[in-house]
Amino acid sequence: MARGGISKVLVEQARDALIAKGIRPTIDAVRIELGNTGSKTTISRYLKELSEAEGSRLDDEELLSENLKEIVVRLARHLREEAAEIIESAESHHKEEVSRSEVKIAEIQQALDDSLSKLANREDKLSDEKKAHIDIQEQLTELKAQVRENAKVISELEIRIKDKDQSINSLEDKHKHARVSLEHYRHSVKEQRDQDIRQHEQQIQQLQADARQQAQTLIVKQNELTQLNKDNARLSTELKESQKSTKVLKRELQTSHSSMDKLTSMQAKLESDLEKMQENYTTLQTEHENLLEQHHLTVQELTDSGATIVQLETRIETQDRLYMDFKEHLTHVKKPTSSDKL
Repeated sequence: MARGGISKVLVEQARDALIAKGIRPTIDAVRIELGNTGSKTTISRYLKELSEAEGSRLDDEELLSENLKEIVVRLARHLREEAAEIIESAESHHKEEVSRSEVKIAEIQQALDDSLSKLANREDKLSDEKKAHIDIQEQLTELKAQVRENAKVISELEIRIKDKDQSINSLEDKHKHARVSLEHYRHSVKEQRDQDIRQHEQQIQQLQADARQQAQTLIVKQNELTQLNKDNARLSTELKESQKSTKVLKRELQTSHSSMDKLTSMQAKLESDLEKMQENYTTLQTEHENLLEQHHLTVQELTDSGATIVQLETRIETQDRLYMDFKEHLTHVKKPTSSDKL
């Protein structure tokens, strides 16, 4: 018994109404036409009974005239052939759609894999560039510190050279004064001697008396001259030592300047490399963003394709269901008799 007041007559009326509207009378469609009432099992049973009843009426050859019987047989055979062609065409179309969907899914999956591979490679390169960038910055920092130390050493060397120059100038002045004093003393001694010689004949006795005094004075002068010579030799030695020290300091200064030039050149090169690394980093960052955008587009396309695949699967399921319903309907059609072959 049908539940909720559903009867075979009501099911037949709903089925006929759907056929009149051009809608296939499936179980769900009939139930909707009935106002979403009734059991699907009951509706299916009534539809099956109605189909069998109609089939038996059409296949009952005793109720038909000979001409009408022949027409019905031919029509049944034609319907069976047409149904077989429809089923075969539907199956072929179904297989083609499934094949195209699988090919498209494989292409999209391959594109996604390629995009992910490129993205991974770009991320590796970007990581390497970041590490190299950090190394260059550390080298540049160390180089700047070394340049500051060298500049400090050069400044100290320049101060020492100035002090040595002042000492050399002072020693040269002392040496010059000592030489002038020595010349002056020699000149005064010579004049004294000339004067003594000129007055020798006139003041021989006085000179004899003064000779002793002059001899003592000469001894004192000679001692002074010896001391001046010693001072002069000592000053010359100090001057030579100072000049040697100055040469050494100048060589150290030249070496420091050379090192400074090399460090400056290395700093310029590292700064140039750093600029190139920054440009490469910017380029890789741009490419990384482009790949991310492409990856998002690919994922979106895959999502859209997934929706398309779901739609195709829904259509395939619908076609399968229609095919099974149609095939089930054909099973109720009576097999051709000997009269069909005629």
